[in-house]
Amino acid sequence: MQESNSTKEHKKQAPLAVSAAIVTVSDSRTIENDDSGKLIKSILIKNNHEVIEHAIIKDNKKEIIDKINGLIKNDTLNLIITNGGTGLAKKDLTIETIKPLFEKEISGFAVLFQKLSYGEIGSACMLSRATAGI
Repeated sequence: MQESNSTKEHKKQAPLAVSAAIVTVSDSRTIENDDSGKLIKSILIKNNHEVIEHAIIKDNKKEIIDKINGLIKNDTLNLIITNGGTGLAKKDLTIETIKPLFEKEISGFAVLFQKLSYGEIGSACMLSRATAGI
């Protein structure tokens, strides 16, 4: 399928590099054993993006909101990536905590995430949730 002119124009205007923060939501991870956060960081750096911060916070609604709101205030930051706290357990609060902070949700992200995850881990992809927004 060929890209439309508007899609080409959006891509032309997109930044080539971003400044990012990685927030891992977990009660058991530390910077030393946060394999997911390390992987995200290495992919960003490999693609010439800057990682300003990599933090670990607890599965706690107030901690999540405080951390994300603090990062939003950073004018040099373009992207916040959270990982963890996205499962189906009662303590997994990331998705429902950050969604209200969005101006707009990028609903297609969850669909794409599930599709790509299914290709890697099969039906177990249904055990994790995803969202993205502005």
